[in-house]
Amino acid sequence: MSFASNGRVDLEVKTVDQEEVQEQEEAQAEEAPPAKSKKKLILIIGSVLLVLVSGVLGAYYGGVFASDEPIAGQEAEQDYPEVNQTLELDSLVIQLSDKGRKPRFVRLSLTLGIYRAGEDGEVPEIPQDPLFKPRLQDRLIFAVGAKSSQDLGSMEGREALKSELLKEIARVFPEEWGEVLELYITEMLIQ
Repeated sequence: MSFASNGRVDLEVKTVDQEEVQEQEEAQAEEAPPAKSKKKLILIIGSVLLVLVSGVLGAYYGGVFASDEPIAGQEAEQDYPEVNQTLELDSLVIQLSDKGRKPRFVRLSLTLGIYRAGEDGEVPEIPQDPLFKPRLQDRLIFAVGAKSSQDLGSMEGREALKSELLKEIARVFPEEWGEVLELYITEMLIQ
């Protein structure tokens, strides 16, 4: 557009060809590839999903979704007695039943976790019985002596030994002394 000195406005009209417009749009489309924006979009969506999944898993394992009600078929948690006294046993050296040139031995120290109910919440002392320790040692020597060093070498073997020893102890532990709830293996050395 231009102004002439006589006050007239001269207009120039350009005609645009449809083919030129299409060529320009195609050139612009080739210059700015949308692949970068797709990659960014995928990264953003992936990040958001990762945060959501980790939040849900954290809440699940954190106990947010857990209820205090027992699950159908499960009994409500009962109040079981807790250990309120311990009895340390003498250390034992026992020959194992390994088959080989050299005999193998285990040195074992045990402590019993006992529950004793007393009057007025007091825990009475365990009475002394001269026959208790020899009877108990006899049971322990036979139970442990039947094992091999391979049996006692694994965690599963030690757990099995512990439960077997608890049963043997319960057979000779006087009922009036209380109840043996736990067996603590304080030393186990295999040679």
